Formats: sequence, C-alpha cells, structure tokens
Amino acid sequence: MMLKPLFVPLFILPLFALTACAKEPATSTDSNGIPQTRSNLSDDEQQQLDNFLAQQKENMQFIEGG
Repeated sequence: MMLKPLFVPLFILPLFALTACAKEPATSTDSNGIPQTRSNLSDDEQQQLDNFLAQQKENMQFIEGG
C-alpha cells in the first residue's frame, strides 16, 4: 500500500515545520516568571476583572484547623 510510505513526508514533516516556526506568546513576566496583567485596562475591562476576581473569591473554600 502506498499510503504508509507517504505518511511521513506528507503529514509528519510539515507538522514539525509549523511547530518550529510558531511564534512565542508576547506576554511580559516578572523576575519569578509569573505573567503580568496589562496596566492600561479600559474601565470595562477593569470591571470585568474585578467581577471575575470577586466570583473566584466567593468560590474558594478555606479549610481551617489542623
């Protein structure tokens, strides 16, 4: 069957080429490698971020005692 010999050059090699040429994400990080949020958020974006953080804090479950 001719399909198996064509598998490597037609499918695998272009996949490696696309992976090798992929750009790195343009996110800024601090000295610890933690991604940083943009500081120039619009009012709507800031409100969405505040709502998201408030929702996440409500969903947290703290375990006390030991």
